[in-house]
Amino acid sequence: MRYIVGYEAKLGMFKDLTKVEFTNLEKIMYPELRITKAQVIEYYVRMAPKMLELLVNRPLVMTRYPNGIDKEGFYEKDAPAGTPSWVETFRRFAETSQREISYVVCNSLDTLIWLANLAALEIHMILSRIDLFETPDLVLFDVDPKPPSGFDEAASVALYIAKRDFAVTPEPMGVEKKGEGMIFVVQEHHARQLHYDFRLEREGVLKSWAVPKGVPESGGEKRLAVETEDHPLDYASFEGTIPQGQYGAGTVEIWDKGGYELKVWERDKIEFMLNGQRLHGRYVLARFKKAGEKQWVLLKTKDSL
Repeated sequence: MRYIVGYEAKLGMFKDLTKVEFTNLEKIMYPELRITKAQVIEYYVRMAPKMLELLVNRPLVMTRYPNGIDKEGFYEKDAPAGTPSWVETFRRFAETSQREISYVVCNSLDTLIWLANLAALEIHMILSRIDLFETPDLVLFDVDPKPPSGFDEAASVALYIAKRDFAVTPEPMGVEKKGEGMIFVVQEHHARQLHYDFRLEREGVLKSWAVPKGVPESGGEKRLAVETEDHPLDYASFEGTIPQGQYGAGTVEIWDKGGYELKVWERDKIEFMLNGQRLHGRYVLARFKKAGEKQWVLLKTKDSL
């Protein structure tokens, strides 16, 4: 079923799909983007399959912003006054508060829509389920970017984390780390097929490409380079063996490492000078648009030493 939420919902178009009584649908929740509460509700509905998969049977704590994200909000552990009878709750004595708390439990689309209507723009879940409250069964990685990193870098590092089981792989988890400056690293990766991972430090992460035939060393040489997810900065010093069954299984060794001087960084072109133990000179990464968004050509320019 396709859910359509807009100001029409205020007139009843959406009411047939939910038990929630909507309020202030036209109120601006995100001023910079002019996103209304109605649009927030629409987003929650569209994302419900993923959100409910994580939220089901877990006690929740809300941060509510009734006047928008740019105004003061408030933290709410207890189910608020007027909570509908059809919203599930879970009562538990909290040692920190020294009182019993009635947590909201989001086990239905109606409850998720109700949370959106409350302007619960942040939903924090406890890492255990209501039936095994004393036994957490979930680990949460809080990927919270700080300048110069932004949302795109955070999303890419989150993808890096999602692909790995850190109870098994020796790869770094990506703890917060200050950069060493403008560094590059090339890692020889004996995976299913030998390739070389080329990485440039940029905005708090390592921008990464897989280069099947290795980084060119002579002027005028070109190599295919396939863009991969960003890696955390501490990956620049990683060497080791990724176990079978893990993403990228195989041996990783540092082939070269050093500094670089950036000349141009555009969406489809990156130009830089490398100063490593093996690699020196001017290089260009150019997006190979005809082959796809992730395909690049890595060139060592003819005027390089």
